[in-house]
Amino acid sequence: MTTRRQITAGIAERTGLSRAQAAAALDALQELLTQSAERGEDVQMTGLGTFRRAERAARTGRNPHTGQPVEIAASVSMRFKPSKTLTERLSGKSAPDAA
Repeated sequence: MTTRRQITAGIAERTGLSRAQAAAALDALQELLTQSAERGEDVQMTGLGTFRRAERAARTGRNPHTGQPVEIAASVSMRFKPSKTLTERLSGKSAPDAA
């Protein structure tokens, strides 16, 4: 798993920003994604994919041990759909762009 610290270091290395500036940029991206999700907006990042808010309705489930019905509360999460470019790159069908 890649950590936030590793992502920040990678941004700093590729852009020439300090690690503090890279961390601030990553924080800003996270905040913008969160605000968009709160408003119910999708966030499309060309070459990466689309982040979409997903709402799940309340429902009745079953306790797997007892078989008794259990009420599962409504919830909200984020879904990510990779772009065609990312999917092709991950499957080895396209070369990475020179960075």
